[in-house]
Amino acid sequence: MKKILIGLIGIFLLAVPAWALEEADLLNKGIQQVKNGDYEKAFQTVDQAALSIWLKAPFSLRNVFYTKGKATGFGVYNKRPDNIYPTEGEPIYIYLEPRFYKMVRNKKGVFSFGFDVDLYLSDKDGGVLFGREGFLKTTMRSLVPNREFMLTITLNLSGAEPGDYVVRLVVTDKVSKQKAETRLPLVIKAAAKTN
Repeated sequence: MKKILIGLIGIFLLAVPAWALEEADLLNKGIQQVKNGDYEKAFQTVDQAALSIWLKAPFSLRNVFYTKGKATGFGVYNKRPDNIYPTEGEPIYIYLEPRFYKMVRNKKGVFSFGFDVDLYLSDKDGGVLFGREGFLKTTMRSLVPNREFMLTITLNLSGAEPGDYVVRLVVTDKVSKQKAETRLPLVIKAAAKTN
């Protein structure tokens, strides 16, 4: 297994562009540390390469979907099987993971990062029915360069007319000012009538 992993990393290094030589050097160093059996140092070295790549990559979002209830942590959620909600006002929870956000480190060694989330609700034809810039604002501080972070957006559309909608989220990385956007279809359905 170790030979396969080292072989795959070696193949990856052959395809690395010139701008990433620093990361390639770190990965080669990590491979040598694995060969020497120094797994702790290898992990730290490869993690340093991953952080360097993270800070160069453009800001984006991943794992964006509706959940049953609020997520309790990064990767700790119960994904909703559909996007259909009743008109009675059941809370709508959206889970998302910002990726490749930038961080700043102060003189005391504390890292900070954060996000502003703009939210727009549109009808199926794209007409904006509701919009709020700065719907959610968050700033985090961490003693380590934390790359596992999630956001939960909570909506309550009580009284909304039945129909097809689109939730658009525009997330801004506070440090780099880069933006990433996502759209989620949403269906509000009237409750079945009972006799």
